[in-house]
Amino acid sequence: MFANDRIRFISGLYDGTAINALRVSQNKDDHGQVFNTRLSAAPYYGDEGRYVLHFGGHYTYLADVDSRVRVQPGGSNWLAYTLDTAAVPTNHHHRSGIEAAYQDGPFAIHSEAFFAQFGGNVDKTAKGFSTEFTYFLGGEHRAYSLTSGTFGAVKMKNNFHPFESGGRNLVDGFGAWQLVLQYGYTDLGDWRTDTRDSGNRGGLQSDVTFGVNWFWTPNVRWIFEYTNSQQNTGTDYVHTNQDIFGTSLRIFF
Repeated sequence: MFANDRIRFISGLYDGTAINALRVSQNKDDHGQVFNTRLSAAPYYGDEGRYVLHFGGHYTYLADVDSRVRVQPGGSNWLAYTLDTAAVPTNHHHRSGIEAAYQDGPFAIHSEAFFAQFGGNVDKTAKGFSTEFTYFLGGEHRAYSLTSGTFGAVKMKNNFHPFESGGRNLVDGFGAWQLVLQYGYTDLGDWRTDTRDSGNRGGLQSDVTFGVNWFWTPNVRWIFEYTNSQQNTGTDYVHTNQDIFGTSLRIFF
């Protein structure tokens, strides 16, 4: 921690070798030795985190890895993969990224970019970025931790209570409502001509998402969203797209 806790540097060295052979064979989840580091700073921090300007970057080196990059439309974890490098036999793997965020009370913008380079049996890259605009209709904001350099739970004005304590059928607190606009782009174009694995699906993808978050408490929220996802895949540059409507209830412990 430096500059009155406004700058943080974190670094670690790990052994990421899988201890379960099934995870290696099914998910290629075997990362060998891992070096990881992150530097972040908050040059502007006011009103206990209601106003924040944040910058950061990270770098990871993985040795003796068997890697795989998969992308799903809209970042959903319940839809079929639209981009897939299939299993990548490499002897090292570099990952890096940068991040920036600005929060001005109820309004915030977050943006990240990543770059991954695979070496050894293959010499290919994967890269992409995402940007998100959010706005709380009731003036709420997200907490910011100077210790970790991350945004956390919502600072609620009123939690959602469907009934008053007196038993009358009146709403006592509407929770927090947040509007969301996201754009994401992923480039796996280096895998367009890779015929090593029939499961490979290289190409480009862009996602635009409009959403509403309804926070009942800082730990409970409903998500309602619509995503338009566009893909351009394969050596013949096939264009596909999906329109996705989704909702979910998320509880944070």
